[in-house]
Amino acid sequence: MLETRDRQSEERYRNRWYGKYRAFVRDKNDPERLGRVRLEIPAVLGSGRENWSEWAAPCFPYGGNDDTGMFLVPEEGASVWAEFEGGVVQYPIWTGVWLAKSNPGEQPEESKRTCANAFCHDCEDKVEHQANRHDDLEHKKYHGHPPYYCPRLKVLLKTETGHTILADDRDGDELLRIIDRAGQILTMEGKVKPEMQSGNALRRGTKDAEKGDQFDIASQIVGSRARIQLTDLCRQQVILEAWQDKEKVHILSCDKGRSRWQKILIDTTKGREKVHIWGLNGTQEILVDSTAAAEQIRLTDKAGQVVRMNAAPGQESISATDKSGSLVF
Repeated sequence: MLETRDRQSEERYRNRWYGKYRAFVRDKNDPERLGRVRLEIPAVLGSGRENWSEWAAPCFPYGGNDDTGMFLVPEEGASVWAEFEGGVVQYPIWTGVWLAKSNPGEQPEESKRTCANAFCHDCEDKVEHQANRHDDLEHKKYHGHPPYYCPRLKVLLKTETGHTILADDRDGDELLRIIDRAGQILTMEGKVKPEMQSGNALRRGTKDAEKGDQFDIASQIVGSRARIQLTDLCRQQVILEAWQDKEKVHILSCDKGRSRWQKILIDTTKGREKVHIWGLNGTQEILVDSTAAAEQIRLTDKAGQVVRMNAAPGQESISATDKSGSLVF
């Protein structure tokens, strides 16, 4: 009976390949655009173009429903893990990457941060960088790390050409940064109160699913402050700033060395409403002040001559001064 069962098992698993095998991506131009790749799997199929696999289906970590999921396909030449559906070699699957010798997988500098808080509960190492006579071998591998090194606080996605998405989940210092290959940057900051979080998960909807309570996510921003900053290759910037009752837009145009610059500030803060424009290197200036009871327009030229138009109730007037400050009219 046992011999029969063993024989049946042998027949069932004959020519089946189970487990993971080291492979290399050789072709990623999937005609059906499904994230499939053709692989070179030396241990199973041998080497060489003539031994490339069929189109290997992806095993993505998230998705499975219509219009939901992620789409990340490794570049040609990348080292990946290969499996086979049901062990059948005609149905390959790529299930992630392995760290090739030429790509040791060291943590990129962009994903590193040093936490200044000695009591930070998110730190993986805390003071493990300090030697201790009670250290075991596993513990000693952390020596040499910066103080309070927090590798788990950042998530980094970086393409082969350098496009980068960085998410920082450190309590009170949350941000999302997108950097293109040219070094242009979009930064979004919204420092959310720690009590709004459960572990690393933040309730970002408009309804608490458990309690059914409505809440405004903007009211949970630390210091009621949020900021979006866009920086291009020349370090020109657009900053949208909203914190407490202050709303501002900053626009800066400049050369790479910032030796030549022009700037616009639009401030809608209650009681300080104004538009401020600076010409080249601040040598010319326009101020439109809409503050209640202090309305005015002020023009300043390169020579220092000033024209003021005062529209404050009961103080309506127009005046001009020359570069010495003497009244012209």
